Amino acid sequence: MRALVHLLVAPRSAVRVARVDLGANDYSLIGRLNGKPSAILAVYQLPGTNAVQTVAGIRKLMTRMKRSFPEDIDYAISLDQTLPVTEGMKEIFITLVIALVLVILVVYLFLQDWRSTLIPMLAVPVSLIGTFIFFPAFGFSINTLSLLGMVLAIGLVVDDAIVVVEGVQRHIEEGLCPKEAAQKAMDELSGPVVGVALVLASVFVPTAFIPGITGRLYQQFALTIAVSVMLSAFNALTLSPALAGLLLKPKPPAHERRGPIGKFFGAFNRYWDRATEGFVRWSDVVIRKGMLVFLLLAAMYESWRLPWAVLLGSPLVALGALFGVWLMGYDNNVYVQIGLVMLIGLAAKNAILIVEFAKAKHEEGISLEEAALTSARLRFRPILMTAFAFILGVVPLMRASGAGAGAQNVMGVGVFFGMLVATALGVFIIPGNYTFILGLGRRKGTKPVPAPAAQQRVLTDGPQSPAPPRTDPAIAGRAVQCASA
Repeated sequence: MRALVHLLVAPRSAVRVARVDLGANDYSLIGRLNGKPSAILAVYQLPGTNAVQTVAGIRKLMTRMKRSFPEDIDYAISLDQTLPVTEGMKEIFITLVIALVLVILVVYLFLQDWRSTLIPMLAVPVSLIGTFIFFPAFGFSINTLSLLGMVLAIGLVVDDAIVVVEGVQRHIEEGLCPKEAAQKAMDELSGPVVGVALVLASVFVPTAFIPGITGRLYQQFALTIAVSVMLSAFNALTLSPALAGLLLKPKPPAHERRGPIGKFFGAFNRYWDRATEGFVRWSDVVIRKGMLVFLLLAAMYESWRLPWAVLLGSPLVALGALFGVWLMGYDNNVYVQIGLVMLIGLAAKNAILIVEFAKAKHEEGISLEEAALTSARLRFRPILMTAFAFILGVVPLMRASGAGAGAQNVMGVGVFFGMLVATALGVFIIPGNYTFILGLGRRKGTKPVPAPAAQQRVLTDGPQSPAPPRTDPAIAGRAVQCASA
């Protein structure tokens, strides 16, 4: 060791002639397997190669070589370090199937029609299979990270299709024919769908430029979701409205479901109507009495623009995610942080659905408060449909076990609690946030353009009058006319 020390402290002009290491005294090996003499052969992966494919090639090679072995010689693979990877991929694939089933059940519960449920479900394979096509361009392979991104993408790719189908269905119930309803729904929803896709992409794409190992984790996960979301938006603008115009049919007003399922849906719809009215009342309270909630933020930013009505709800998802991670005893690791990136985009998505529609109604002449409440009432159902589909879709991640379950558990907990808090609190804050921020932008002395008398209603702190029953004769006649056409 003196030579090594002497070399390190020598002047710069010294020439390095050797590297001295302290090694083993004897490098001879004696190989035994189950007590029997054996020869040991170790295979190491070269940098940049695929470990799973390498092991698969070795297994094929050994199977072929065994045919030429003497009868008393056999081989065994005693150590395979790719087994945790392959087992983890199997577990994630099972989680993927469970998440898909849960999402289907949630969509059917809200839409209550297999024709309507079929349309969002077709968006899942189209978006996910389409995402695989882009893997070679990014240099990705089907691995644990990409499959984990697919699990979370299931709850995202159905969102746009759910919003489209719900909008078409609502216009059909108002008396329009399916094709007319699809066209009118897309006139209303094209902007929000594009906006949501761009917001989610803007959240995920920058993570592709993070360097190092952490950046590699972000890249495979984030770009997988970003591509699937963009494909989902394309489907929502093309395939979903076309299928809605072809598959959805107007139901006669007297149509009633019978049996246990009909009773369950009837009870669910009655409860949902009461929940919607309660949501509107609480939103009214926030709009009228809760403006000081955002006063501090107003002083901090010193600028009032509509995007703030979308972005100011984002901190809720971070608080919810970090609270859930702390509650379940996990650390704030890279998987939690990847989940936070996705949650910020999801929080913005909910806000866009409300703000875009409220903005359109306000431009038609309705007051800010009335536009916010109208948007809250109409968007409450699709927002909760998409939120529940996503939340239940990540439950299998929380409950995963086996190889690779640690990453699935911590990410599932983070996004579950983050989305739960964002949905439970955000839907109440967004209408008030929109009203407050746009109200600050008004010039003093400016009065809103009054809405037509038919569109005005008195806001009270008490229960609101229920929506017109579906047995409206005008709607009934229109439904019969569409059906006959």
